[in-house]
Formats: sequence, C-alpha cells, structure tokens
Amino acid sequence: MPMSSWKKLFSYILPIKEAEFRSKISGTLELTWEKGRLVLNSRNANLSFSHLHKVLRGAMELAGLRKRSVSRVLNLGLGAGSSVHILRNEMKKNPFIRSIEIDPVIIQIADRFFDVNEDPRHDIILADAIEYLELEKESYDLYIVDLFIDDIVHSEVMFVSFLRGLMHQAVPDSTILINSLKNERSEGYKKRLTDAGIQYDIFASQENEVYIFQGFN
Repeated sequence: MPMSSWKKLFSYILPIKEAEFRSKISGTLELTWEKGRLVLNSRNANLSFSHLHKVLRGAMELAGLRKRSVSRVLNLGLGAGSSVHILRNEMKKNPFIRSIEIDPVIIQIADRFFDVNEDPRHDIILADAIEYLELEKESYDLYIVDLFIDDIVHSEVMFVSFLRGLMHQAVPDSTILINSLKNERSEGYKKRLTDAGIQYDIFASQENEVYIFQGFN
C-alpha cells in the first residue's frame, strides 16, 4: 500500500503530519492528514479543508447559494482553496473567481498540494486584500471574506465601513460572507450592525461565526 494510503488510513485514529513550512506572514504552516484528508493548519487554526471547510460550507448553504446563480466571486483570503472547492466540486458551480491572498507560501502550498491554481475561471492575485479593495473597480455577486493571520481576524473586517464598501461595490442581489470569531469584538460588531440598521444572519460553529448579508441593494 502506498505511503499516502497508510497515512490516510491511520489519520482516522490520529492526525499525521505530512510537511511543515515557515512563512514570514503566517508563521508555521502544517500539512496534516486528518480523517483521511489532507488539511492546512497554522499554529492555532485550521486554514482549509477541516473545520474551516465545514464552516464555509455551512454558511454557503444557509445563504442558499446551492440554489442561487453565482457568476462572479471575490474571494478575500484563498488559503488552500476550501471556498473554491465548495463552489466548484460540492455545489457544482462554475463562476469566475478572483482570489486575493497575501501569503506567497500559502499560494504555493495550494498549488502544489491541493491543485488550486490559476485557470481562465480562477484569477489568483498576491496582494493585501484591504489594499486591493481600494483599487478594485469590478463588481461581484458573491464576496467571501476570510482574512485571518493564524487565529487573528484582520481588524478592518470588523468595521461597518468595510462592509458598506463591499455593499456599494456589489451587484444587486449579492451575498457577502464574513468569517469571524466569537469574542468581545464580535459582540461589538453585532451592536454596530444593529445600530446601522443592517440585517444579517449568522452561521455559527464552535468558535467561528460567519456573517451573512443579503438583500441590501
């Protein structure tokens, strides 16, 4: 039996580390076999294809994306490509996806180990997502915001002004998903959303909360 098959089998009992990488941006990154699947983890968080994958899929299902038309996606935070995989392989959609990722090491890992690469329907840009948005002129009907370094969400994401910028850019009947964590900052964010009169749903799982915004155009 090939080594990878043994690792898949035994990973149902215990996680098995495949490789480790060092990134100046994300710190230690690990490829690990977990429950028969290769996943990408930082020191304190899953970045793709484990818990985060389930969280993103759950939020997309709650938002009704499986039954909705999705033609253009802005994916802020590529990771190893969970959101791309969910849309294309699990929901059987083929939208144009533009992924913005700040860490070149993560992009290399996604390409080498997860077959997440550029094609005519997937544009990968190495950039700071917040800085990129200041220059972005195009509109999308799905925005996926997963801007973490390890287990810390980007501070800009938790401002109502950031959300309003996406709303202003979006086409009518768009969906915006913002992944965050359950903590004091998220409670403050909920209050600011309520004070601003912005309606939202939440998909919650363990420590994650994904905010779902629709019907704002």
